[in-house]
Amino acid sequence: MLNNKHIKDWSCIVSEHMGHLSLPQAIGLATWSFGMVMTRSSSLTQVSNFIAKVNGEKALSS
Repeated sequence: MLNNKHIKDWSCIVSEHMGHLSLPQAIGLATWSFGMVMTRSSSLTQVSNFIAKVNGEKALSS
């Protein structure tokens, strides 16, 4: 899930500032918020496609 250095770095920052979150919650929040900022969108399709691309994974299609 965290193949991208920038997402890993952002996950550490989220974990530091939101210590009450579990590690999976912090990673999920960091991944989603990073994708939203980078795509300038909250669209599930756009964000998930972007995250798949930066992680070198194939985006799921319906």
